[in-house]
Amino acid sequence: MAASITTVSASTTSASACALDETRDALYIANNTSVTAYCRIGGGTASSSAFSFVLPAGTTWEAPSAVKSQAVSVVLASGTGNILVTEVS
Repeated sequence: MAASITTVSASTTSASACALDETRDALYIANNTSVTAYCRIGGGTASSSAFSFVLPAGTTWEAPSAVKSQAVSVVLASGTGNILVTEVS
C-alpha cells in the first residue's frame, strides 16, 4: 500500500478535499487550521448547515470503511488554512 498526502487550501467557500476513488483503502482528513472545518461526504457543497461531520481545529478524522472511497468537500468556519488529506491505496 502507498499513502499520498495532499494539502488542500480551504476557506469559507466549499472546496473539494478529495474525489471519489473506489480503489482507496483508507482516508484521513486533518484540520491543520485554528478554526472548525465542516466536511460533507459524497461531494456537493459543504457548509455550516449542510455537513456530514465537524472537524475541530487540530484534529484528524479517519473515514469508516463504508465511506472511505467517497468524495469529501470541506469549508472553514472563518478565514483560510490548510486541510491535509491522506489517501492510502
